Amino acid sequence: ATPTNSGGSQDYSYFQLNSDNLPIFQQNMPGVHTMEDLRGADMNAAGAKLLFDRAGQTWGPWYGPGNKGCNV
Repeated sequence: ATPTNSGGSQDYSYFQLNSDNLPIFQQNMPGVHTMEDLRGADMNAAGAKLLFDRAGQTWGPWYGPGNKGCNV
């Protein structure tokens, strides 16, 4: 099961792609209709690259839940 974030969105697969970005993926990645289409390694990496490029090839660190020891 995919955990639900406090705002109701979900994060998928290796790069933890957030479901709030689904419209961006649908508009820019042929064959993406649902977040399930982004679970595979290649599609998940392509989705992360798309967001990275749209953000000006930069993004901040993801720390995960503070109480889970996930600081990266």
